[in-house]
Amino acid sequence: MLPFHPDMAPNQGLKAFPQPPDAFPLAFSPTAIGYQDTAGRGPIAWDNRGRHNGRGAPYGLFQYTLSGAGWFRDSNGEHQITTGHGFLTVIPSATGYGRIEGQPWEWIWLGFTGDFALDFVERLIARFGRILTVPPDAEAIRLLAQMYADAQQGWPRSPWQWSALGHQLLMELAAAASQSAAAHPPAVAAALALIESRYTDPGLTLDRIAAEAGLSKFHLSRLFRKHTGQSPGAWVIERRLRHAADLLSFTQLSIKEISAQSGYRDYNHFVAAFRKWRGVPPGVLRKSRMFA
Repeated sequence: MLPFHPDMAPNQGLKAFPQPPDAFPLAFSPTAIGYQDTAGRGPIAWDNRGRHNGRGAPYGLFQYTLSGAGWFRDSNGEHQITTGHGFLTVIPSATGYGRIEGQPWEWIWLGFTGDFALDFVERLIARFGRILTVPPDAEAIRLLAQMYADAQQGWPRSPWQWSALGHQLLMELAAAASQSAAAHPPAVAAALALIESRYTDPGLTLDRIAAEAGLSKFHLSRLFRKHTGQSPGAWVIERRLRHAADLLSFTQLSIKEISAQSGYRDYNHFVAAFRKWRGVPPGVLRKSRMFA
């Protein structure tokens, strides 16, 4: 049984969280939470490439399906987000989501900011992907339901208490993702381990990954996509770009140096791939993180 039920949310829509005085920098700062049931409603589609938190800065989004199904789209195509699944992403990015025509979709979502939170989400996605399998009775969903219920009751918490609760939610999502990943077959686990250790190597190829996994390229690609939602090549590209995003945010390296240190031989190829992934070129992301 779901820990969250529509009776807890008589008013659909979003609730904005109170913010600390003087823009005190919190490691995790929830900005808004919402619930929606699209049964009987028209099309819903969001393009995340040009979205931001209202101040031109990036923010994180976790959205979880309570019933029915929606779609989530990234560079690997379109995926159904059914009951017991959610997606986690940083916005802006080359992603989108919406309602599947003719199907009901009921979901709850949380938006948040904070340097630690966004960095942690980037690392979580790099390890497990954007689509997470989280059982309805998991502690992460209980916390999400609690945050929404508290929001309906008039914010009986301080911004610092909300931050602590949100931080716990992120840790529980990481735990759920880790438990789900443990079910990967050995070949996929071997491929993921090689990618994680060698993704900055420009010479890392599908042939090499398949050899490490002990499978043909075709068999590995099919198995890898089944268990991660992405192809091995797409996983390598996204891991390199996430590494580049870290370097853009936390170092003073030039963008050309970051390109080389992220596994790209060609600078222009790197810039094009980054723009496709995040919806903005590398320099724009660096500026948005500087002034977030």
